[in-house]
Amino acid sequence: MPGCIWLEKNIRLAKLAVMVCVLFAVAACVCAAEPVPVVHFKLDEGRGDLTRDIAGVMALITAPKWLPGGGLAMDGGTRIVVGDRAELVFRNNFTLAAKMKLRSGAFGQVIGAYGSGGLVVSLDQIKLASWGSDWIVNTLLPENEWVFVAVTLDFANNARAYVNGRQVASGKVNPWPKDPERWTIGGWEIGEGFVGDMRDVMVWNAALSPDDVLAVAKRIGLSVPPKMAPDEPEPLSRTPASVSRLAAEMKDLAIEPAQLPRYPFSAMLGFDRLGTGLRIRSYKQRAESEKWLADEIPAFDCPDQIWKRCWYYRWYVVYANYQEENGTPGFYEGKRGGYTRHITYSAPHIMDEVRWLKDGKYAYGQAEILGRRPEPDGRRFGGYTHWIASTLWGTYLVHPDKAVLARLLPAWQSDTECAFPGKLDDTRPDADYLLAPQNHWVTGMEWQPAWFFFDKFDKNKETRLWRPDYTAYYYANARAVASALRELGNNPEAARFDRLADRIKGAVEKLMWEPKTNYFYSVKMGSPNKKAYVKEVVGLYPFAFDLPDKSMDAAYSWILSPKYFWGKWPVTSCEMTCPMYSPKVKLCNWNGPVWPHANSIIANALANGIRTYHYSLVTPEKIYQFLDSYTKLHYEDKGTWKQPNIHEEANADDGMMYGCPDYFHSTYNDLIIRLVGGLVPRNDDTVELYPVVAVPWDHFRLDCVPYRGHVLSIVYDVRAKGRYSGAPKGYSLYVDGKLVGSTDRLERVVFTNVLKGSK
Repeated sequence: MPGCIWLEKNIRLAKLAVMVCVLFAVAACVCAAEPVPVVHFKLDEGRGDLTRDIAGVMALITAPKWLPGGGLAMDGGTRIVVGDRAELVFRNNFTLAAKMKLRSGAFGQVIGAYGSGGLVVSLDQIKLASWGSDWIVNTLLPENEWVFVAVTLDFANNARAYVNGRQVASGKVNPWPKDPERWTIGGWEIGEGFVGDMRDVMVWNAALSPDDVLAVAKRIGLSVPPKMAPDEPEPLSRTPASVSRLAAEMKDLAIEPAQLPRYPFSAMLGFDRLGTGLRIRSYKQRAESEKWLADEIPAFDCPDQIWKRCWYYRWYVVYANYQEENGTPGFYEGKRGGYTRHITYSAPHIMDEVRWLKDGKYAYGQAEILGRRPEPDGRRFGGYTHWIASTLWGTYLVHPDKAVLARLLPAWQSDTECAFPGKLDDTRPDADYLLAPQNHWVTGMEWQPAWFFFDKFDKNKETRLWRPDYTAYYYANARAVASALRELGNNPEAARFDRLADRIKGAVEKLMWEPKTNYFYSVKMGSPNKKAYVKEVVGLYPFAFDLPDKSMDAAYSWILSPKYFWGKWPVTSCEMTCPMYSPKVKLCNWNGPVWPHANSIIANALANGIRTYHYSLVTPEKIYQFLDSYTKLHYEDKGTWKQPNIHEEANADDGMMYGCPDYFHSTYNDLIIRLVGGLVPRNDDTVELYPVVAVPWDHFRLDCVPYRGHVLSIVYDVRAKGRYSGAPKGYSLYVDGKLVGSTDRLERVVFTNVLKGSK
């Protein structure tokens, strides 16, 4: 018996040991198990406009297009509204991931929360968005092929990016600025819509380890690095003639001379810089990009490489932001940042700039895209103030096409008339012809001091204002609509819009002008006698559109004053004596920083100061000083002047720029053609040259400038030796390669009917 008891006891101990081993093994398996996401949308419903995550929570899909076998096909307009989730409240220590097929070189949001951050992807970049401070990784991803992309951010703010489970980058980043809310998949509330296919969108409220990410990648069958097969460049002998000509023009700008014969823009900007900016994935694509530029753009030569480099860089900015919509050509305002959409506010600058491309379809296309978005009130406001009708007419002056004008005008005629509903009857009070944006955000010029003037500049207390900028835009629109209608033979309607413009002009001069200080001010909405007495750059905007009478030209003295606006990098966005003034950039603040948007408008105002108002203090020398500063503002490497990169705004003290890179929300080349070259667009067969810039150069040349079905060359050359081939000494105009006239110096000259019957 004792032996049996001993045996039974040992058997029980053995069983217990086995159980313990099993428990430890199970525990080990549990510990090694793949972490479970707090959100996982498989997107496998296959129908309907709702999707369910693993927790059973439903989310609404906008415009769903289901894929056979699971997943969503997204076209930039498809979004999933996840909303607020308690388990999705964090600023760091998280993982965002999804399985996707990419079909666009533009950034597309995968998942995130507006105002906080998220995962954003393009064909050559992964972005961990953190509002105001993004972390961007350059990495090529295959087009139209499933990949698994993940980003992690730990408690110490170390970020990692993964493709198919393999780490491709790491870095120190900023945590999200606020707790996330209003989560979406496939695009923010505004912008960066995802284009491609998507499924298995996941979030963990912890930073997964590299092994964990690889385990997830293996589970979904995407753990092998994607293969990218680069091609070879074409033989030099096959370089298009237009590219070779451009290479000769740009020879002095090359920072990588070896690239010059095939790729002149790559040689100027740098092979990698251009490749990243244009999201180039092959030599073929690079060659196509270089050829498009060589075929479309005018040429510019001058002895100042800073200006010349800026000219060609700005054409790169044009191409870098090109984006069609349903086959219609157009341009985004900031394809490399958060402005991946067609926006009304930047459209006038874009149209003015790209109207000088060889094909007018590019400028017209911008108006067409935005014009086919009618709002319930008949407007095409698009969330921002603008002067698109005016630039539509400006495009027509360069590329006249009555059929296109007749097709596009109705949208912008409606927008202009509906900005003043029922007010074309000429019987309304003056105040009815002033425009008041809903708030300072829709002006695109946030935090201008006038909005807070009536409450001692308390930024929490905004007053709605009638604004000189918004009102001046629509004065220009009304005049342009009248001109377009007259061109199309509708004189009665044209007269109505001219009367509207006259009423707007009268209202601005009567209610916004302060004769004691000689400046235009914003006015408290509903109180015509209450001006916001703070001088802002927009107070000079009416002069850019030839609105005020000559008697009001003393306003120029304020802009030209070093005490008020003409700082180290003119011009500041508000007067430097304002209590709210700050030169520093704080994210979309117009209380001091210098903005290329404003400088583009002020350049036109200064030009009109000579051409229209003949104001003595506005001189060609002063405009040169202004444009030289504006040119240099473009450069990140101030002092060496080899790396131009235009951003949103600049510190008014040091000129350093901040915001979206390669930002297309201003003009530059348009100013070179019209202010330096002197070309004044007009609606007849006469070419008028009226230069207003005292360039300190003995030569410059604008070549291949498209104008009213012809090609112009504008040449200034007073060198004793080495002048441009065949050019006479002085200031000359060529039409379709033929010299039609010249004068000894840079001055206004009119060549009557030189376009008639030529070509």
